Amino acid sequence: MPLGMQVLQREIVFIDLAIAQLAALGGVWAMQWEWALLPVELTQMLGGIVLALTGTSLVAMICRYLPDYREALIGLLYALSASVLMVLLAYDPQGNRALLQSLNGDILWVSWSQIGWLALVTPVVWFVCRRPMATGFYPVFAVLVTISVPIMGIYLVFCSLIAPALVVRMLNGQQHWGWLTGLLGYLIGLFVSLLLDWPAGATLVLSVIVVAVVVVVIGRFGQCSADGSTTITASS
Repeated sequence: MPLGMQVLQREIVFIDLAIAQLAALGGVWAMQWEWALLPVELTQMLGGIVLALTGTSLVAMICRYLPDYREALIGLLYALSASVLMVLLAYDPQGNRALLQSLNGDILWVSWSQIGWLALVTPVVWFVCRRPMATGFYPVFAVLVTISVPIMGIYLVFCSLIAPALVVRMLNGQQHWGWLTGLLGYLIGLFVSLLLDWPAGATLVLSVIVVAVVVVVIGRFGQCSADGSTTITASS
């Protein structure tokens, strides 16, 4: 959630999708070239990090020199990377599977090494996000997204970053609503996915968004009720 708050604060919402798509593209590209015969998981991660860092550097330049067009240009970067990925996978016998995994992830079959990488990066993210408009935001963002995409998929990475942070912003900065959104969204989504045998990533996206809407409605209703009670008390 803190990383999502940084994204909203910088008004670069589409960076999540663009960098996640670049990370997926980098992973596929590295796999096809079989970089130095490294282990599959490491090859995929390094390829993703290279393109994700390149993408965040480009986004940083766009935000600095073309701020009025940043969302449009970041959106085009997402479309470009998605199209290149489609071309790369067009003649791959496993192309459909690779494309589906980049979108949906593999959250129910996470390896211990993937958990380990996330455990290493997460404290760095917390440290960077505690500093307002931190200068280390872009490289940390690129690495975290790259590690997350194979696990969660592009859409769930985007939803997990933006939905809880947006709930917090819509409810006047009350962070407990954001944490509640993420926790309930994941718990309900995983339960529904296992119960109905739905794709985990897509189910979690649906669950988090539905929970976010419900939480915002409840939170807004509670705020209105509290404001009304305060007004009545003051008038009395």
